[in-house]
Amino acid sequence: MKPILGALVVAVAMTACSATPAPEPARRPETTAPPSAQSVDEQDIRSKFSRFVVALNDKNDDALFLCTLDAYAFAESMVQHAVSSTEDQLAQLPVVHRLQVYEMRTTNRPLGVFSESDALRLLTLASHDLLKPTELSDVKVEEPRASALATLPGYAPVRIPFGHGVNGKSWVIDLEALFKALSDAVELNGLTADQYVDKLLAERYGARAAELRKPLKP
Repeated sequence: MKPILGALVVAVAMTACSATPAPEPARRPETTAPPSAQSVDEQDIRSKFSRFVVALNDKNDDALFLCTLDAYAFAESMVQHAVSSTEDQLAQLPVVHRLQVYEMRTTNRPLGVFSESDALRLLTLASHDLLKPTELSDVKVEEPRASALATLPGYAPVRIPFGHGVNGKSWVIDLEALFKALSDAVELNGLTADQYVDKLLAERYGARAAELRKPLKP
């Protein structure tokens, strides 16, 4: 019996050694997921804001094409304030709106505005020092609007508003909403809105401030 048992053990061992090893499971090729719609929106928003700030500071007409279409009507209303609004009327406007009206009055150019494009060009030129380059954060997209958080000197953290451009897809600056957001975020440092405006007018224009308070066409 022992020789037979030994032979069986040897046979089993030889069979086990000669068996073909099981193939390894096939690995799936690694794939890179396409960028999400959110990340594409974020890239567009960050790019447009950066370009808009550069265009404003360079007094470049590119700023006109980086605004929503309703910016043209808003600019016309601002030009009308520069031409004919009294101090009492301007006092009803948000702080940033008032400051931009005074800046538009510095050259008397509102009297020569004949089109919506002229109005928007004048407003963007007057806004050349409104924004400084900064990195946006906390981008939020809630169709058909979007916003992103910015930290700017002289303001509390402010959400920069965006809307869709002419093609209805890409993001551009909502200029009127931007002015309102900046007005709400201005750091008044204990001053009233009127005191703040008085202070900036004196610092920027000196003795000429009194002249700029008068409408161009009474």
